[in-house]
Amino acid sequence: MGHLERGLWYTEDRFGGNNREQLGKEALGLSEPLPGSPFHGVRGLNLSDSARSAFSMMLRGAAGPFTQEQAQAGFELAQTGQVLAGMLGISERMKFREDNRVDAQRNGTHSTRTQGGMDLSRDIGTTMRDKAGLPVMSGTSGSSSDAVIATRFAAERSGTSWAAPGLNDSEGRKAIVDLSHHYFRAEGSSTPPSMASGINKIRDEAGLDKKDVNTLDIFTHSYPEIHAGVALTLAGAPGTDEAAMHEATQEAARLLREAESTTETGRS
Repeated sequence: MGHLERGLWYTEDRFGGNNREQLGKEALGLSEPLPGSPFHGVRGLNLSDSARSAFSMMLRGAAGPFTQEQAQAGFELAQTGQVLAGMLGISERMKFREDNRVDAQRNGTHSTRTQGGMDLSRDIGTTMRDKAGLPVMSGTSGSSSDAVIATRFAAERSGTSWAAPGLNDSEGRKAIVDLSHHYFRAEGSSTPPSMASGINKIRDEAGLDKKDVNTLDIFTHSYPEIHAGVALTLAGAPGTDEAAMHEATQEAARLLREAESTTETGRS
């Protein structure tokens, strides 16, 4: 995922008037973000320590092999690269995202923007997962879909497979799901702090006291919800495609059963 994303930025020249060498320094934390930089301000891009050097290489258009640690940050490069493309107004990537993004049907509600929680009553993915006895949290993961959109776009542009070398489609899909599941729960991920800030904003508007929690205890999506975001996006299916959602739900259930069986075997 990291190599595919880096390939998109190698010859990119649309940086919103920013110098790409300067952006590379900002990504590394070696230079204070300048006004107008995508890293500037409270809503600027955030990177985990493990992704900084690879993202800096990408922004500077640097060639050369990735280290093992840089390669392992590939999911974050794809996910954050997709966000950056939107911030910079890179039209073809924005259009591809608009046409391919999968998300839950929440009837205009949001976990950190509307009071009263989320309304998932009409979300077919949530209904299927609930009926199958799978964990339900926030519905199909749109953030996981974003990372896959970046990888699919890069793969199609370069005429190569989105899956890592040596993996078939099923193995590649599971690898991306596992990477997404890990990233959104890992120290340095921007998602838990953003969720904590958003929830406290809603609490403040409702006249409630601020709630301080360990951000590593904040989970936004269950494994099956992440799996659905990845699987449907790779298949080019919308979130309202019942057949594709059913297939993704069944596969997620199987993967969880296999993981549980492996865990039980290890304990015995």
